[in-house]
Amino acid sequence: MEQLSTAISHDSSLRFLKDASLVIEMDGKQEMSVVVEKNVVCSIFCYIENGSLHLELTQQEGSKTHLFLFGRNVDLQLSYHLQEEYSELTSYVSCYHTKNQQMQLKSTHHASHTKSRQYNHVVMCHGRCEMIVDGVVPKNLHDVVCNQENRIVPKNSLHNEIHPNLWIESYDIEAEHSAYIGPFAEEVTFYLQSRGIPQEKLFQLLVRNFLLGDTMIPESFFSFCMQKLEKEVSYESR
Repeated sequence: MEQLSTAISHDSSLRFLKDASLVIEMDGKQEMSVVVEKNVVCSIFCYIENGSLHLELTQQEGSKTHLFLFGRNVDLQLSYHLQEEYSELTSYVSCYHTKNQQMQLKSTHHASHTKSRQYNHVVMCHGRCEMIVDGVVPKNLHDVVCNQENRIVPKNSLHNEIHPNLWIESYDIEAEHSAYIGPFAEEVTFYLQSRGIPQEKLFQLLVRNFLLGDTMIPESFFSFCMQKLEKEVSYESR
């Protein structure tokens, strides 16, 4: 698979005509549309900070997309359209926020034999996050998977909200959602402390695994995100 890297300007359009892996770095206010053509397999790794992103992703027949988005202090409006049969999407949205943010994420299935899986993870160090996640399956579709997992870990942050919605009008559908707001599990923190990990490093380690646990992230992009994350988490841990 060809690997590409680019910087995106405001109001950009991308079309995948062949299998490829794309790394994108953005900041500020961005609008982007992406089309994945028939039978194309692509991976998109995106970093955005201090602004907003409105993304429209459309998948054609037999296409498969792996999306990983890492954001810092960014409002998100992400719309995924599984337009034709046998298209599949797996999306990982990981964000680290220190001020009020809003996230709207929506998977819409327009055809049978389609699959969408969303994993949305947020660490809120200050401010408030409202996450609205929709999965839509209209009438007369079958063999559809529409799943979502949503979680916010607050630190010095109150009144966060997750609204997980499944709008299902068909049978023969696998549709699951979860929503959790709360700290890291006590048994995990206890185990790490029992292994001699100091308190000031504990939060950093848990945040890194929580936000950057996607094993498909390219090494160079992982290192880039780690540098950004460690700078923020080190400051908040003081």
